[in-house]
Amino acid sequence: MDEEPDAEVERQAIRRKLVPVKYLTFVLGPPEGAPAGGPKYRPDIDEQEFVGPVLHPGRKSESVYRPGNEFASEYTALKAQWESFGLLFNRAKSESDALVSRVMMKSAVVELRSFMDTLPRYVRLVSQLPQYDGSMPRAFACLLDDERTEFHTVTKAFNIARNAVSGQLTRLRNNVGAHMSQPLLIGGAAPPRGGSVGWDEIEVLWDALDPSLVTEVVKTGDDLMDCIRRLPLHEFFRFESPTRVRLHVPLVGQLVGASIVLNGLSESLVKQIEGQDLGAAPVSQISLPTAMVLREA
Repeated sequence: MDEEPDAEVERQAIRRKLVPVKYLTFVLGPPEGAPAGGPKYRPDIDEQEFVGPVLHPGRKSESVYRPGNEFASEYTALKAQWESFGLLFNRAKSESDALVSRVMMKSAVVELRSFMDTLPRYVRLVSQLPQYDGSMPRAFACLLDDERTEFHTVTKAFNIARNAVSGQLTRLRNNVGAHMSQPLLIGGAAPPRGGSVGWDEIEVLWDALDPSLVTEVVKTGDDLMDCIRRLPLHEFFRFESPTRVRLHVPLVGQLVGASIVLNGLSESLVKQIEGQDLGAAPVSQISLPTAMVLREA
């Protein structure tokens, strides 16, 4: 049997090296102070596998990355909700005043329920991904077998922890959290539409506002968010000037000679950045040297 040509051997070696490369970060637009007619973009590959800081609507900063595709948009919502919940939860844990701790937990429960309501949208997007076809770099947005397995494992663990307290969290949110049920005095007539609880039950609900209620949810939720953060599915962008935009995108494309052509950028990301003066080269045909992607000298 004939040996593979040297060129094919080299291509296979490059593909093996590309396996751990999940994301690329680079700048589109001329370098600062570049003369007219200079390079249309300057590749600037980031060493990190993940992007940051990501937009939080309550934290104003011009340096944050904004979501460019649906996966990134749902992840940004989840991250904001989980971070907001964490701030309130940690304050409740550290607070020595029992009333202040319960007030913090009351708000934390609302954020946690919002997170639980958002998560199924992200899970649904993952379930709709096509199966990985063995190509490297990935020819389209997809998950490798180990990535998919990890996501299913941590999602299942979180759902088990969530289901154990979901009913209680809903009662807390609906009666003393985001809503306040009408207090019902003993012997008093219940309102015609319901939605009332007695003061004894209200006190019991307030007593349940303890950080220990969601200990397992916090642990499994942290694992889940760490897994989602690392999934190579999110496209982010950040404008650095009127003519420069930094992209952080999954490595999706094809090996062409000594370059990788990124052909997997989403239509939504392209629409958000094509209005910038980045030069004539189409955003959908960005070509990056393989040595630069692999950070080889």
